[in-house]
Amino acid sequence: MPSLFKLPTRNPFTAKPITNLSKPTSPVSSLTRSSPLARQEIAHLLQSHISRGTHYPDFRRFHARIVVSGYRSDVFLNNLLLNAYSKANRVSHARALFDGMHERNLISWSSMISIYAQRGRSEEAVLLFSQFRNSSSEFPNEFILASVLRACTHSRVVDMGLKVHVFSIKAGFCANVYVGTALVDFYSKNREMGLAMLVFDELPVKNSVTWTAIITGYSQIGRGEVSLQLFSQMRKNGVHPDRFVLSSVISACLALEFLKGGMQLHAFVYKHEMEMDTSVNNVLIDLYSKCDKVKIARRIFDLIVVKDVVSWTTMIAGYMQSSCHLEAMDLFQEMMSLSEWRPDGFACASVLNSCGSLMALGLGKQVHGYAIKANLETDEFVSTGLIDMYAKCDGLNDARKTLYFIDGRGVIAYNSMIQGYARHGLLSSAIELFNTMRHNLISPSLLTFVSLLGLSADVSALNHSMQIHGLMIKFGGFLDLLVGSALVDVYSKCSHVEDAKAIFDEMDHRDLVVWNAMISGYTNNGKGERAIKLFRRMCLERVKPDEFTFVAVVNAASGLANMSYGLQFHNHIIKMGFGTEPYVLNGLLDMYAKCGSINEARKLFDEIECRDVVCWNAMISRYAQHGHAEAALHVYKQIISIESKDSGSRVLLSNILASKGMWDESETVREGMEMGGVAKEPGFSWITMDRGKFVCSHQ
Repeated sequence: MPSLFKLPTRNPFTAKPITNLSKPTSPVSSLTRSSPLARQEIAHLLQSHISRGTHYPDFRRFHARIVVSGYRSDVFLNNLLLNAYSKANRVSHARALFDGMHERNLISWSSMISIYAQRGRSEEAVLLFSQFRNSSSEFPNEFILASVLRACTHSRVVDMGLKVHVFSIKAGFCANVYVGTALVDFYSKNREMGLAMLVFDELPVKNSVTWTAIITGYSQIGRGEVSLQLFSQMRKNGVHPDRFVLSSVISACLALEFLKGGMQLHAFVYKHEMEMDTSVNNVLIDLYSKCDKVKIARRIFDLIVVKDVVSWTTMIAGYMQSSCHLEAMDLFQEMMSLSEWRPDGFACASVLNSCGSLMALGLGKQVHGYAIKANLETDEFVSTGLIDMYAKCDGLNDARKTLYFIDGRGVIAYNSMIQGYARHGLLSSAIELFNTMRHNLISPSLLTFVSLLGLSADVSALNHSMQIHGLMIKFGGFLDLLVGSALVDVYSKCSHVEDAKAIFDEMDHRDLVVWNAMISGYTNNGKGERAIKLFRRMCLERVKPDEFTFVAVVNAASGLANMSYGLQFHNHIIKMGFGTEPYVLNGLLDMYAKCGSINEARKLFDEIECRDVVCWNAMISRYAQHGHAEAALHVYKQIISIESKDSGSRVLLSNILASKGMWDESETVREGMEMGGVAKEPGFSWITMDRGKFVCSHQ
């Protein structure tokens, strides 16, 4: 061999460094020398550079030197190179090296599959595992199985995940902490918590990742109480929770509305000096915001040293959910003023919701302008928020333009526009848009039907309601709680109470909203006895009534003029703490008056601290009904000093006085309206014909 390629006689790892050179020679620079290096020297240098995170060009030099030194087919060195390319995030180079390997062992396959799995390229990882099974007689090791399970988890390839579980059982790896943890995570992410728990219980050793997987799994399926029990067990086993576990259990407290537990976890975070972790703080902000503690949430937000976009978005959404719309918009503008952060689609959607609630059209348009510049206008959350904001701000034309500017608009955008029409009572426009949606081959969702049914109920459009019901059945709609309550409500309001009852009976599960809709339907259609009977059945089924339930049954007692029923309901109302609700008090006042106990009505009226116009008008009307015109006039004089612009009470009293032959007094009331600039709101009438609904007014 020529002397040029002669290896040095000294040991490169033990020899003293050469000191007579002006510049030291780095290990990488030695690779550029033309002499081949010994196999162990290359391996040592390569491992050293991998541990130090050397940049990609250095690894290419190692690769070249391996080829020059005649080690191109060396499995050990090639596996090291796979690891190096993985560290440098050079997946394509790693795959090219892998495909060029003449010989591969388990480590080779494990490395390449792991590279794909760690970078979210799950389908390629699963495909490579299938190739391994077909081309190799070796049984997969625990690292291959764990990597493939991770890939199956992210790609939702359930069949392959089940096969890997079988491989794990055959090879005896189910007790391995890496494979076991991957299996727990796989079943948890696929919402198979029973199987996840079986694997979890069989693991002799569980690390923090294992606990995180099972706790997060139960939290995500709404079983927060199990998550908290497992967290307690984890602490007893001496496993210290990391930020992922803490985020999951705090989310579980939020789902359970268990504020006290969340506060205890907050104290734990502070005690263990984890309050600087941004992800944990973000979950705490969400917890306090949704538990009506938005001021505490803001304090946590202000204390975060390194805020990310989730921090800003969560705080803005928290303000919006707490109806602190001005604060939400202020924080959004502050976020926009910072160069390092730009609001994402969710932040824009949250602020647009606040703009709509406050009818802040100007700021809403500013957000729209930002969304266009940031290329967020096509974001589903943003586009839906824009339509909703414009509709709430009486800008239906702008809402419609926004809808038609969306490329590939889907059912969510259409639903938002239909709800905008519903908010303004525009049934014909909503039906027209619904037909356009069907023409564009976009399948309606249950929310589409619920919105249309609600609008049909508001205007008592029976034919439209029946057509919508039929279409819903055609599209495979089923009677969930939302649809069921909407159908009961619409048929009741259209005076088809028996059809409403048929829908009610057909439902497998009924919540309070459905019960209230059916009870109110009976009451409003003059079937008070049936309303009260259904109320008693509801109580027997241990469904707790609310203030709207009591309004319906009190009105039923009023319609029957049955004081006995009314007194029973009044006692229930006091016991359940609804005795101060304005709607309930107005119903009770009307009930006493209609049952002939005007003195009891007046006594209740005097006890009401905050009387609204409905309450005053009820008292005026009942006084007049029982022939107490002077008392009615006295109440009228009291209300005009408070509600100077209310026309309802004036018109009511004027009509009552006229009916009693007190023409001069009636005329005095009318003249007072004209002098005070109080106009009677025009009434409307409508008639439904084949071509639609026609509305007319006396003006």
